[in-house]
Amino acid sequence: MSTSNPVSPVNPYDQFVQSSQKITEKPAPITKVNKIYYFSGTGNSLLVARKLASRLSKPWADKDPKSGADMVVLETQLVPIVSALHVPPSDEKISCLGLVLPVYMSNPPHIVLDFIAKMPKADYVFVVLTCGMMVGDALYKVQSAIDKTKNRMNAGYVIPLISNFIVLPKTKSDKKVDASFSKIDDKINFICKNVETGFFHMDKQTTPFLTKPINWAAFDTMYEKVPELDKKFTVNDSCTSCGTCVNVCPVDNIDLKDGKPEWNHRCEMCFACINWCPESAINWTKFTEKKKRYQCRGMTPTDLILK
Repeated sequence: MSTSNPVSPVNPYDQFVQSSQKITEKPAPITKVNKIYYFSGTGNSLLVARKLASRLSKPWADKDPKSGADMVVLETQLVPIVSALHVPPSDEKISCLGLVLPVYMSNPPHIVLDFIAKMPKADYVFVVLTCGMMVGDALYKVQSAIDKTKNRMNAGYVIPLISNFIVLPKTKSDKKVDASFSKIDDKINFICKNVETGFFHMDKQTTPFLTKPINWAAFDTMYEKVPELDKKFTVNDSCTSCGTCVNVCPVDNIDLKDGKPEWNHRCEMCFACINWCPESAINWTKFTEKKKRYQCRGMTPTDLILK
């Protein structure tokens, strides 16, 4: 007579528990990749970029619409634009890409435009400009450059701070510097809330129709000649050959020759060299002589060194 293996009786409670576990299991969190690319000379844009990266590294209150999984940002990477230009193109999926840059002569730095032409694809792109007296139509120019790529500019912001272009007749008082910097955190929070929700926003600015004649007359001609404007830098006898100017130059434009800095005509006019020189030995024309140098609050030359 054949025998068969006994079948264990089914426990209805066990079936209920197993079924409940399957229903209540949460899908694994989805990690977003965020990157903020920056260019900075005396530190204003780097300060803003750091604050943005810190704020956006916190988990977002967001869920994937298909799976219901939490969308979690473990870290927002901070990348110097100068370094990014030397990295081969990648197929890495970027959820959010930020650009933080200063305004020079109502224009973005030349190197930023070079980067925009090659920057990776991202789902959401936002731009933050730091400026001194005026932003002109720089935001429009950045947007126009991005529109020529596979990306789209979803938001643009301006944060007025202090100009490092000490050629200007009068430098800002400590009181005005304090007033400018006291507004940064509120603007950072506003930007990040928009970024986290994918909100479209554009700060108000003067239209190109109004600014173009002024920019053309005052800045655009000089802007095209920026790489060679370093011919007007001079060094006086206070120079100690410390090499600070070489180290802080974000575009590797300065060499020490016989202990003195020499510029190689690929300048961005960021004025890092003149403002970070510990002996104030560097000048750009006679207009900077005896002028108070500008360095962003909380920054040191070490913060600006990319090498």
